Amino acid sequence: MRICMVALGTQGDVRPLLALAARLHRAGEHVTVATHRYFERMVLDRGLRFEPIEGNPRAIIDSRLGRGWVQSGANPLRFTHYLRTLAGSLGQELMADCYRACRGAQAVITGLLGYFAAGHVAERLDVPLAAAFLQPVTPSRHLPSVFFADIRAPAAARRSFNFASHLLVELMFWSVLRREVNRARANVLGLPEVPRLSTFARNLRDNLVLYGFSPNVVAPPADWPPQVRVTGYWFDETDTAPPPAALTTFLQRGAPPVYVGFGSMSGHQEEALTSIVLGALRRCGLRGVLATGWGGLGAAPLPDDILMLDWAPHDWLFPRTAAIVHHGGAGTTAAGLRSGVPQVIVPFFGDQHFWGQRVRELGVGPAPVARRRLTAARLTAALAAAAGDPQVRARAAAAGARIRAEDGVGTAVAELRRALRERVPA
Repeated sequence: MRICMVALGTQGDVRPLLALAARLHRAGEHVTVATHRYFERMVLDRGLRFEPIEGNPRAIIDSRLGRGWVQSGANPLRFTHYLRTLAGSLGQELMADCYRACRGAQAVITGLLGYFAAGHVAERLDVPLAAAFLQPVTPSRHLPSVFFADIRAPAAARRSFNFASHLLVELMFWSVLRREVNRARANVLGLPEVPRLSTFARNLRDNLVLYGFSPNVVAPPADWPPQVRVTGYWFDETDTAPPPAALTTFLQRGAPPVYVGFGSMSGHQEEALTSIVLGALRRCGLRGVLATGWGGLGAAPLPDDILMLDWAPHDWLFPRTAAIVHHGGAGTTAAGLRSGVPQVIVPFFGDQHFWGQRVRELGVGPAPVARRRLTAARLTAALAAAAGDPQVRARAAAAGARIRAEDGVGTAVAELRRALRERVPA
């Protein structure tokens, strides 16, 4: 079967989809990955065909608009304001790139950020569509929208609030994207307009939706429809790059350190954030490994018990740490949970607040501390709760064992092959 997978976003968005694509390829499917040129080498190294989608995710995050988007916090109104401007500059080009990449495919699989192009391309090509998402976006009365994770509705109104939160977010996003999507449908695909009140969930109801997180972390709500599956995390086992030599030497010199890294987050007072982190580690008497990522942490004079790197391999490093401090991206949270080590989540925006709350509810870390509220004192208290509480460490270890026993990629690939073969002519 000829499959085109549309994978857009940062490493945390793209790498789990590459894990699916690589396993599909090994199962005998012909897989093309349509993604940013930034990830071309990763795609080719896995034996997959690459098709470019213009737009550099790092350049977008580093731009004025991207930095404003990151700074939108948990506010969906501010989030969609910046999304509107980004969609206006990328809409038709994205649709055209996606259409070109998917032509000739017998099926299309898309991540969340690619859905608003790939879904319409699949319609134009008249081929089946499957969604491969890392965040729970299917409406439910038992689970709020990830954008409302910090709001606790009264118990009597919680089910109604949860369901309404999904509908509100869908309508907000569609109101932002509708004009650009319809313009691209007409100009690129030759398709009619989508109605004003068409919603994300309605468009997905006839397609397979796979969620790449563990049912031990987010249990599937009872009111999700049967075509929605929670498979387990999609870990990328093909990346076996060795750790930096400086990192292995540092680990051998003392007690397990705290990992601190904020991934693709940037533009948020990096020097001040680094000062907060160093102050908290000093107060707790803990060693630290700081990963600068895309600029979340800045340069600073460092004591001997702190190592700063551009990057560190999460799967290798996390089990060797005392605690993990990060932004709450879906991919980093997954790696932290699998490691069996307590986490401290400092969410910046979007679904990061949701994952921070899940870590707290699972008892494998303290309550998240939003970036805008972070101080050295708050981070010190959170580190003490994560690294110093034996019960938290025991719960984290038990959660890690459960997640390591799952085969999320294998389950997802089996579901995809079954569902797509039912709809693709032999």
